Amino acid sequence: MKSVDAPNSQRVIAMTTKLLFVLLLAIAAAFPLSSGAQIVLPTYLQVVVGTTSDDVNAVGCSLRQALATVASDANVGDCQRQRLAGDRPNQILFDSAIVPGQIILTQQLDVTADTAINGPGQEVFQISGVGAHRIFQVSTAELVVRDITLTQGSTMADGGAILSDGPVTVSNSRIINSRATSIGGFGGAIAIESGGSLLLRSSEISGCSADFGGGGLSLRGPFEISDSIISNNDAQNGGAVLAIADGTISGSQITNNNTSLGSSIQVSAANVVVESSTLTAGSGTSERLIELLADGVLRVSGSHLQDLSGTGVGVLALDGANFTNVELTIENSTITGSRGIAAQNFLALLNSTITVTETPALQFFSGGTARGRIANSIVVSDGADDCVTNGATLVENSHNIYTDGDCTDVQENLIFADPALGPLSDYGGPTLTRLPLAGSPAIDAGNLFCPGTDQRGFARTDGLCDIGAIEVGATDTLFADGFE
Repeated sequence: MKSVDAPNSQRVIAMTTKLLFVLLLAIAAAFPLSSGAQIVLPTYLQVVVGTTSDDVNAVGCSLRQALATVASDANVGDCQRQRLAGDRPNQILFDSAIVPGQIILTQQLDVTADTAINGPGQEVFQISGVGAHRIFQVSTAELVVRDITLTQGSTMADGGAILSDGPVTVSNSRIINSRATSIGGFGGAIAIESGGSLLLRSSEISGCSADFGGGGLSLRGPFEISDSIISNNDAQNGGAVLAIADGTISGSQITNNNTSLGSSIQVSAANVVVESSTLTAGSGTSERLIELLADGVLRVSGSHLQDLSGTGVGVLALDGANFTNVELTIENSTITGSRGIAAQNFLALLNSTITVTETPALQFFSGGTARGRIANSIVVSDGADDCVTNGATLVENSHNIYTDGDCTDVQENLIFADPALGPLSDYGGPTLTRLPLAGSPAIDAGNLFCPGTDQRGFARTDGLCDIGAIEVGATDTLFADGFE
């Protein structure tokens, strides 16, 4: 890069400043203000917490006093608010003198004004409900939580750590060991009401529980979960996530969550997308990895699903008697473990690999209005039939590999053979996969309609692609131009 000498740099800055000034004058001339009108720029408040005490009369500005300060726009206790220009939520910071530290709550914290709580780091600072108090209750305001740990939140209602009817963002933080203990309680870590939303980024939700639904997260408002870990949570339904609103999960690990009745992830009357993620079921005997109910729509792409133990099926799409719009699509994904997938309504399995050891790899329930589309996929069970249709209508069954002849309806270019796959391992990309070995019948045996990339995000070969989730010899599209 060529250097720029200081005089030239100063001239450029001066010229840019003049041009901006001229532009502002032109805008002012084009849109004159009415008599007496003023331009009002957005501002926000900033408050620095100076004590870990939760006393309402604390010396040094407590977090509780800081929240009251931004809510009232008046200094409370020793808190000193500073008004700054900018369009952002009110900001609460922590003085370095109290880091590392822990705030032990005497009651829940109420958030009634748009507020961002900016911690000094999740490893060095935490807020504890000591197993007796919810940590945050949010009205319709916005709450942002960054770089902090919330622990031991507890409530006899919903939302062990956070209950919100407004937008919530949790970033680079941990919410651990929190509970919604009441009978029928939702959201061990976070409960989002219908007026709220959740943005969870690069965070961890673990060791939380709810009596009824959403051991980790109960989501009645739209959500986006990315690059996060949701593990070791527990509830009767949706041990990790109960989704009753549209949302996405990407680049995340949802592992070892438990449920006594339902599944790790339960989707009901919502449209949910799971991308580039790893999902493994807990150890409960009735545990299912995913359960799709009541007009739910779920698309799983570029992911690894593993169901290690239990009875029944691993991934279930069940419409029930009164719901006919349940749709499950699994594409460019790998399913391993003991149990396969089952559907009562519509199931599409595209460019994917299923290898399980106990139940059928793929089955449809009888008595429903089941329809299926199976294409460019490997469907194998070592302990049961590969595929059981039970009278379902297959609108497509083409370019697939089975080891038995049980799923031959509407067949086109089916292969009945050992797919010859390598062990489950890291062959590149964000998730584990099974790579076809040399001489595998899957190689170059797919059709012309494969997606441009495989499960790993690697470019598929021009022409006939490989059957299954992985393309042998594919290249990483991120570095396809030679740059690293």
